[in-house]
Amino acid sequence: MSMSAPDPEDHGHVVRGRRRVSWAWLFPVIALAAASGMYFQYINSVGPEITIRFADAPGMEEGKTRLVFRGVTAGKVTKVHLDRELNGAVVHVRLEKFAAGLAVETSEFWIEQPELTLQGATGLTSLIEGNSIRTRKGDGKRRLHFTGLADTPLLFGEESGVHVRLESEQTQPLSRGALVVHRGVSVGRVREQSLSPSGVPYIDIEIENAKRSLLKTSSRFWTVPASSVTMGPGGIRVDLTSLDTLLQGAVAFDDFGVSGAPLADGATVALVESEALAMACGVPVNITFQSGRGLRAGQTRLTYLGIPVGMVTDLKTVDGQVQVTARFNPGFDFLRLAGATFTLVEPEISLKGVSGLETLLTGVVIECEPGGGTTLKTSFAGRVPKDGSDILEQSEAGRKFRLLSRATSTGEGASVLYRDLQVGVVLEKKLTKDGKSVELVVGIESEYMHLVRQNSVFWDERGLRGSIGFFNINLRAAMPLPVEGGGGSIAFGTPDKAGPAAPANAAFTLYDKPQREWRKWQDPAFR
Repeated sequence: MSMSAPDPEDHGHVVRGRRRVSWAWLFPVIALAAASGMYFQYINSVGPEITIRFADAPGMEEGKTRLVFRGVTAGKVTKVHLDRELNGAVVHVRLEKFAAGLAVETSEFWIEQPELTLQGATGLTSLIEGNSIRTRKGDGKRRLHFTGLADTPLLFGEESGVHVRLESEQTQPLSRGALVVHRGVSVGRVREQSLSPSGVPYIDIEIENAKRSLLKTSSRFWTVPASSVTMGPGGIRVDLTSLDTLLQGAVAFDDFGVSGAPLADGATVALVESEALAMACGVPVNITFQSGRGLRAGQTRLTYLGIPVGMVTDLKTVDGQVQVTARFNPGFDFLRLAGATFTLVEPEISLKGVSGLETLLTGVVIECEPGGGTTLKTSFAGRVPKDGSDILEQSEAGRKFRLLSRATSTGEGASVLYRDLQVGVVLEKKLTKDGKSVELVVGIESEYMHLVRQNSVFWDERGLRGSIGFFNINLRAAMPLPVEGGGGSIAFGTPDKAGPAAPANAAFTLYDKPQREWRKWQDPAFR
């Protein structure tokens, strides 16, 4: 048996090859690092991207159109496209990092383009550089989506003003850009006039931010007419406004010295038609009249000693009477103390004279007399002057007397006066049975019957006498007037030592003219 030779021992070693990194990979890594650095540097150097929705986007170009704030480029348009419904344009703007504070809730954006208005020419730089987006910084929380303004703001400056909405009963003759004034100084502009969804006319105004302290909860707003004519005892005054107001109208406001809290931005307040209505801001007072002839809401004034102190703001009928709602101007609340009287004053032409002539120009007024009470009231009964039919009716119902005269031109319908106050009327004129005398039957109103005493004296007052003023004429000179009663009237007086009351149908002599002392009885000024 043969033996096989043993296998020789293998003394070899396994040698592993070394891995080597190719220099070719180094360059992409460096490039990626550089790109990342540049990206983070870019992100840190720019602000957020915002979107602004406009109805139209004229002149907007990607990468070219600027967003300008305080004259400095604060961003650029990166993209412009239409919305999905094709109802508007969406503009994307990348803000600069220093302008990131513009991306807040109440910031406003608009497209500036050339425009010529009564306020002047704006956007002239757009003729050279193209249209741009302008902005006014607001405040509030961070925001990235905005709706742009349809029109360029009317107030200059980079900060938004205070917005106030004025509601009125009807639209006013005001145009966009009309002035808003405070004591004659322009402090804002009218932004828009339109109707609310409920159909209420409104006017949006903007007040300069620097003037916002003038706005108070007690501020009253009214429209300023292009011109006005004021007539009264002081004469005639014609006021003409500026060309701006003539063409566009204006709104004015004032607090008339009444304190109030600051008015909030976006507040809604009432707009009245005139300064007189705005000034009448006191507590509403109800005055009831038997007749409301000549009264007009918003036009009839309340006066005290001839000075306007308030205005009628509303009229309505209550239980067959006319109820007036009036307000006093600041400082005249004392006129509603208990016991105050309110008398309707209207033009009157009679043999007693001509009075209330100024009301032919200004309309009837309500004359106020303070009361002697200590409590303030809000409800009063007003007084209305009696007309001829009322006086005749009350005279017929009162006591009648007979006046005998040889001859008199005074006839039926003539007034019977006591101290220049009509207390009765001539009811009948006839001859006595013997035909030698003229007999006048006069009726004295029931409330004045006690004035006729047995020693009273009656005489003819066939003319007018007195004085003439500019707007208050009191004529009592000898000049007959073509009025009812034959151009005359009957006057009577009673001596200081009055006799007993005269019975009904008592007869008196009617004298042709009075003696000097008789007028002293009648007029306390002679005593």
